[in-house]
Amino acid sequence: MCDQTGFESNTPLVSILIPAFNSGNFIQETLESVLAQTYPNIEIIVVDDGSTDDTQKKVLAFGDQMKYIYQPNGGIASARNRGMALARGQLVALLDADDICHPDRIAIQVDFLQKKTDIILCGTDFSAFNSSGHVSDSYINNYYGIIRSTAGGIEQLYDEKRSLDTSQSPWVVNNSREVKIHYGYIYNKIVWGNFIHPPTVMLRRSVAERVGSFDEKLFFACDYDWLIRVSRLGRIGYIERPLLKYRLHLGQSSSHHNIEPAILETIAVMDKIRCDDEKFYQANWQRFQRRLGHLYLELAYSLVERKRLSALGYLLRSLRYPFSAKLTTLKVLAKLIVPSFIMKMYRYGVRVWLFNAVYSEMGIFVMENFLELA
Repeated sequence: MCDQTGFESNTPLVSILIPAFNSGNFIQETLESVLAQTYPNIEIIVVDDGSTDDTQKKVLAFGDQMKYIYQPNGGIASARNRGMALARGQLVALLDADDICHPDRIAIQVDFLQKKTDIILCGTDFSAFNSSGHVSDSYINNYYGIIRSTAGGIEQLYDEKRSLDTSQSPWVVNNSREVKIHYGYIYNKIVWGNFIHPPTVMLRRSVAERVGSFDEKLFFACDYDWLIRVSRLGRIGYIERPLLKYRLHLGQSSSHHNIEPAILETIAVMDKIRCDDEKFYQANWQRFQRRLGHLYLELAYSLVERKRLSALGYLLRSLRYPFSAKLTTLKVLAKLIVPSFIMKMYRYGVRVWLFNAVYSEMGIFVMENFLELA
């Protein structure tokens, strides 16, 4: 029996959604990796979110192999929502315009979701590269702090671990046909930090319709907020194989230049959880308080050398919440108290003559320890 696309019903249509903003330098390679997928039944939807470079030209060069939509700049949430509204597939895959899919990414994810019908969404591991070349075979541990801080790593964030035998799938061509998979109810874990990489996600369109749209008031945390809401609906899966090559470059939204708005949006997401799931919030009130304290402290530490007044404000806010990061608090205080020119001189090795001229022996001891913290 065939569906409306002409494929057998066991080969469901997959809609691949790609938001793009000034992605002309990278998007051709991204689209080529999608067209090289071993899985045959796909539609590619590129939502150009107000690009002013040659993104449109690069996409239109592929002709009718994909659907191109231009919209005024509204942010990644707006672009994802537009793509979701246009998707026809039973399954929907997310992808960013600067990353590269492994050839059997879609095939393996489809096989997983067909065999585990109670899994509503699955993500994967990913490798990383930059302009100099390969960076890491598996980058998920580097990228997500909650994985590094969890004893036992990512395995402890899911309830079950199994193997997926993909040998019966005609579309999986990788030499190693057995794939490690994890799955479970993760809502009570993802609220403390994201560990699903959005460009690796595939989900059932029926789930996308149930969870609703990405929050367009959020730019940096819209994916995280959406994934939290999805995780309330059912079991989430993870494929322990890098099926995406993640491109590291200065222009991406995860750059350290965006850390202040990104953390402030994460705080806003925590407040949304409090409003949407008051029972969970009340049951975990102390942990919410600790996390908010850590987030404000992280803001203070990241800004203290560039925006000292803002850093002081965030440090004072962090002190309103119970947490245990005493060393980081001292580091922020050290950077606030010690003049920035002294810290710079200290880092360049100008120590002895300065301190001998200005401070007593006890002063030297105190200042050097403060500077080591800073």
